[in-house]
Amino acid sequence: DSESYLNRAEQCLREPGAEFLFYAAFELRCFVEQRQHELLSAQERYRRSLPKKFEIGKQHLELSRIFGRNEIQCITSTFQYGWEIEFQYVPVSVSLRKRAQRLDQYRHALPSDMDRSQLDSLRGYLETTVNMARECASGNMLSPALLSAGGVIGDIQVHLAGC
Repeated sequence: DSESYLNRAEQCLREPGAEFLFYAAFELRCFVEQRQHELLSAQERYRRSLPKKFEIGKQHLELSRIFGRNEIQCITSTFQYGWEIEFQYVPVSVSLRKRAQRLDQYRHALPSDMDRSQLDSLRGYLETTVNMARECASGNMLSPALLSAGGVIGDIQVHLAGC
């Protein structure tokens, strides 16, 4: 699942060797592919097609077509005795998707002539991408609430694993 990819990316970034940057980039790319796949799979009733996982741009277009807007959404349910449950939809942002697509340049072995500043720059880029991915993974809803003047339309898919 997407969480596993993200956890492995974070583990790779804790390692000191340059070779782990290659693996971190790979795991982050896979996180975005899998997270978008999870979001699309939950929308079986509404999707026209299910783009291949490696087609990040096509996945994003299909999600945009279904949901319309690409923004974080929170819903709080308050129950009779005062306890609450918060549901949060956090989409794969455009900037996270673009960063993941940029990671394609690291699908092959890292150049052996990368100096320390280039490796540090790559590590910083990957750490920022991990932070963006961690925010994306924090959502526990697989779809936003589709709202109209009459209230919620359609189904709200909630994923409670890891909450």
